[in-house]
Amino acid sequence: MNGHLAVVTRLVESGASPALANDKNYVPLDLAGLNDKVGVVDYFLAQVQKLEADGANGDGDGLAAGLEGAELDEAAGAGDEDVEVVAAGAGSDEIRPQE
Repeated sequence: MNGHLAVVTRLVESGASPALANDKNYVPLDLAGLNDKVGVVDYFLAQVQKLEADGANGDGDGLAAGLEGAELDEAAGAGDEDVEVVAAGAGSDEIRPQE
């Protein structure tokens, strides 16, 4: 968020996941973009391109490696209903169960 590319690079190289979201559901790429930290945004996008290239070249598992072994927690969504936004306006969206 503050644009310290050297810190971001070190954290990611040390195993920190750039896919973890904060309490507002923003990942580091979102925060860097929202705060105009172009160097950090470019770094994260280069990491994604590298993963995609690794998978396409057969050099590694690419993006599929991150999905392997992933499990969806179906219980987390239990009881959730489909919803639709029925009115749009600044701060006045009404949400109700889809019929």
